Amino acid sequence: GAALAISPIHAMFGADLARFSPYGPSSRLFLNALYIDPAAVLGEDGFRAAMQDLGPAFRQALAKEEQSELIDWPEASALRLVLLRRLYDRFRSHGTREMQRELEIFRLKQGRKLEDHARFEVLHDWFRRTSDLNDWQHWPAAYRDPAGSVVKNFARQHEEDVSFHAFLQWQAAIGMASAQRQAREAGMAVGVIADMAVGADRSGSQSWSGQQEMLNGFSVGAPPDIFNKRGQNWGIGAISPGAMRANGFQSYVAMLRAAFAHAGGVRIDHALGLARLWLVPDGVPAGEGAYFRYPLADLQRLIALESWRHRAIVIGENLGTVPEGFNDELARVGLLGTQVLLFQRDHAGFLPPQAWSSDSIATTTTHDLPTIAGWWKGRDIDWQVKLDRLPSGMAENEIRQARLKERNELLQAIAPADIQDGTASDIAETPPMDAVASFVAATPAPLVILPIEDALGLTEQANLPDTIDAHPNWRRRLPEPVDTILQLPNVRRRLVLLDQRRRARGMP
Repeated sequence: GAALAISPIHAMFGADLARFSPYGPSSRLFLNALYIDPAAVLGEDGFRAAMQDLGPAFRQALAKEEQSELIDWPEASALRLVLLRRLYDRFRSHGTREMQRELEIFRLKQGRKLEDHARFEVLHDWFRRTSDLNDWQHWPAAYRDPAGSVVKNFARQHEEDVSFHAFLQWQAAIGMASAQRQAREAGMAVGVIADMAVGADRSGSQSWSGQQEMLNGFSVGAPPDIFNKRGQNWGIGAISPGAMRANGFQSYVAMLRAAFAHAGGVRIDHALGLARLWLVPDGVPAGEGAYFRYPLADLQRLIALESWRHRAIVIGENLGTVPEGFNDELARVGLLGTQVLLFQRDHAGFLPPQAWSSDSIATTTTHDLPTIAGWWKGRDIDWQVKLDRLPSGMAENEIRQARLKERNELLQAIAPADIQDGTASDIAETPPMDAVASFVAATPAPLVILPIEDALGLTEQANLPDTIDAHPNWRRRLPEPVDTILQLPNVRRRLVLLDQRRRARGMP
């Protein structure tokens, strides 16, 4: 394969582990420390020593959590942070002078941005424990000023904790750099494709440290559509276009460089936000928001420049209500769009491979949509029924009958492709995963992404938009360990099909 696309791994909230959606981070400038490989910090010997230090009760709790069907993020994250703190303590007492110096150099290079983030993490934890104040906007005024003397004094008094969070970012950066290096050394043309979320949580590190750049009193969301008739409020902050211009787009460039730093490509979530964002005022229903325009030409030029500097590709997630001419603008500066099988249709049915664009990547589905197997079996309809979200004016039976018609249309479209799941009659009962992979691979798209859920043939999607507790968003554990999952017969066969079809077209 040419690339491995991952969900956002932006920095989350070390003190509020119940917030784990990758698209609602604390900061897009830094990384999620929970993805640090503990065994890579001080080597296997240091890892084993730290585990031994933490005792049998800790090891039992860790083993229990890893066996659960759904990830309990607060529990799993708390355990991981305990382990990382123990590794940090051993680093302070046993780390070589060279390693200590490397951390010092990292902190110096990252400068004020890193110090602000690390200080926020410590402040956030302190206020949650002492005052139950979870949102920095409710902290005493002196603590809302990152550059003020009170915050500086606090940081000096808690230097070891601040240093710990700087250490985490150092280790996370080392891990990401190693992953990209290994991907390229293994022959991948692109390597890791990072994902840049459309915004950061208004109560997070980036909003605290960059208050002068934020649009106060607004959250980013989406207008009503056929999938979400009430509209959506994502609870994330929006950067002011005026403030971006005033500081020479420095903050936006910093986010781009953070995304490109250890990747061969970057996917820009909700790329429509380069032109406009649906902003929802506080206290107003999501459907009553309005579009706010952004400097598309300026942002595109900056993205293209940073892409060239980092020798990386850029993919824009341009799904949804697309402004006229937007896709042409993406193509003009070399930003790839996104084509999803379930949306590649016209009045006659699913588009044949040759009708797909060569200016966009191709994929079978996304994290916000049903998996192909789930769509085939109507699992998304099951959830609509369960959550009372059927489209207005349509009965359940009517929707299921329409799905059967859509299934037949998909079968007609993929019939010319290399169907290897069985005979036509068998396929009618079984999701034609091999044929779908082969079909998408036959498009002229410059890159084809097969989500791991579709490679595995899973029926449940990772995220169901506009739900919190009603659906286990971002909690589903893959059925096999990541280091062996690509060796499963079904997965391996589909990847081989994908590779063969792409090579036959002279494509990655």
